[in-house]
Amino acid sequence: MGRTALTPCPLSQCWERGLEVVRSEYPSLVPRPPLTTEGTIVHITERDSFVATPRMTRERFVGVLAEAGSPWAGQAGEIHDLIVGAGHDPAIWLAICAREHSYGTNRDSVLWRNDTRSWTNARSVRDPSIGGWEVVHDSIRKSDYVRYANIFDSVRDGMYRVTDPGYRYVKEGRTTIGQVLTIWTESDSAAYTAAVVALMNSWHDATTPGGVVEGLGLTDVRHLLARRSPADGVPAGPYARRPLAEKRGVVVHYSGPEVRDRANTLAVLQAEARYHVDKDWAKPERPACYGDGLMYHVAVGDDGARYLCRDLEDVLWHCGVTAQNETALAVHVPIGDKQRATPAQLESLRGLIDTWRALTGTPVEEVWGHQELSSTDCPGTLMADFVVPYRRGRLAPVETQQWFPETGHSVGGAFWQFWQSRGGLPIFGYPLTDELSEGGQTIQYFERAIFEWHPESDDLWKVQLRRLGAKALATALTPHPPLPMLGEGE
Repeated sequence: MGRTALTPCPLSQCWERGLEVVRSEYPSLVPRPPLTTEGTIVHITERDSFVATPRMTRERFVGVLAEAGSPWAGQAGEIHDLIVGAGHDPAIWLAICAREHSYGTNRDSVLWRNDTRSWTNARSVRDPSIGGWEVVHDSIRKSDYVRYANIFDSVRDGMYRVTDPGYRYVKEGRTTIGQVLTIWTESDSAAYTAAVVALMNSWHDATTPGGVVEGLGLTDVRHLLARRSPADGVPAGPYARRPLAEKRGVVVHYSGPEVRDRANTLAVLQAEARYHVDKDWAKPERPACYGDGLMYHVAVGDDGARYLCRDLEDVLWHCGVTAQNETALAVHVPIGDKQRATPAQLESLRGLIDTWRALTGTPVEEVWGHQELSSTDCPGTLMADFVVPYRRGRLAPVETQQWFPETGHSVGGAFWQFWQSRGGLPIFGYPLTDELSEGGQTIQYFERAIFEWHPESDDLWKVQLRRLGAKALATALTPHPPLPMLGEGE
């Protein structure tokens, strides 16, 4: 998304116009303008994509509708999930809802006069899968509108309209917020667009440092960790910052060596901060350059507690790649060697990264383990336990996975359910590996079986056992060339 410093131009005038509209129609939503002066970061502009990853959190979406007294407040979470599940941004659709009828609260509206159950005040239906709707005539506006069977159908139809290859948005190549809203509105599209963008930015105000710290549920321990200052006169770094509006991506880290006192997270972080401060980070044959502090923004303790270790705007030397050093969130789980994260850590890590992605528009593909960016073992067991399954959307809830200390491996998700329901330990034995990718297929080895994941199959057959007997028989029946007699050959 576009995130650039604003200078006086027609766009800034458009922004101010939008703020005026929002202040007059929704005064409680804009206690202060998120952008008023030159040099302030604009998180969202009319040039950004209409269809995008979430630009507001689920909690914020639900909270806005609840605060407004919307008739759909009780269904807000489901509406949010419907929008995100379709690959759309909930912020843009919430702003449209605000502009059309004040979140459904404007009693002098087409919605209220005709009980249209419509998020968008649509005049026609585009999605052929939607049924139970009818056209009603509004006596005040003297025009026809769609009355949907429910609010979900209306939202679904709105999203379909924007992405329908046979409709003008796609045909005319209209992809940005401004391009879509220009033909979405009946009149004065500039004011409509400006108001929508202003609302989206007012919600995106949560991406201020304090808002993000609060949203991520972080306990601030920055003042308890070793730091350097340029005034020390010691060559150190990186002493650089990037605004939050330019941040995206996540890199997951671990400690390296085994962590002995895992329960005392603060003591571990203090020791690691001292190590990073005293470490010479310079490349071989270059002048010494020490660290300016702990090279992780956030840490997640054994109990799931989350700690703010560095300013979120700080550039850190954490992964060996300039781009990610500058813009990605460095998340640290204080475990090492073959140690595994606790269920509380995994659940907290998932929530932390979910929220960061929503706040920054980070796609799931930009959640990395350190070893994917540099030559290192980091983040150890977290690659199999978290990073890979998180990106694949197969990260099992902690209650649906089991760690086996006998072999040092775990079973999770559908494999764990199959293992439990089809005989467990006496039939399959202990896991000998974690989940692996073999020939593009997810598998897992057990003492007496190999589980295979078949996502293309019906639910009953998604987990299958490898046909070991059939393969062994085929191998046994394969003719082999006769062995040479003693004395034959040269």
